[in-house]
Order: sequence, then structure tokens, then C-alpha cells
Amino acid sequence: MLRRFKRLAADAGVPVVKLHEGGRHTYASLSDEAEVSQEIRQRTIGHATAAMTSHYTHVRAEQHRDPAEQVAALASKAGKP
Repeated sequence: MLRRFKRLAADAGVPVVKLHEGGRHTYASLSDEAEVSQEIRQRTIGHATAAMTSHYTHVRAEQHRDPAEQVAALASKAGKP
């Protein structure tokens, strides 16, 4: 199966990633961004605890932009009448 995966990746022109890392981490992160419930994400991945699912979930840099801009807007209003 690994040989087939490597061949398919080469044919597609994409890097070979470890299926464990690429699949589980990507699913956890993208499903979180898509607002899939924590319980569903945990069950789909097969984790015993929500803490482990959170460990696999990574926030993309773009997701920080809106909250950062909101904080900057509040900070710029601070101290103004």
C-alpha cells in the first residue's frame, strides 16, 4: 500500500507525507475550522480523549488575522472619548 501511495503522490506531483500525520492532523485541523463538533472529530479520529484531539488540531495562520484585527481596533479606540 505504501508503494502505491508513493507512486500516486509522485504522479500527482505532491510530496509524500506520513499518512498518520497528514491524515489525522489535517482532518482534525480542517474539521475544526469547518466547525465540526469536538465529539464528532474525536470519534472520527478514534481518540479516547478530547485533549488528544486538541493536540492534533492546528490553527492556520490565516485564522489569526480576524481576531488580531479586532483586538487592534479595540486597542486603537482605547483611551479615546
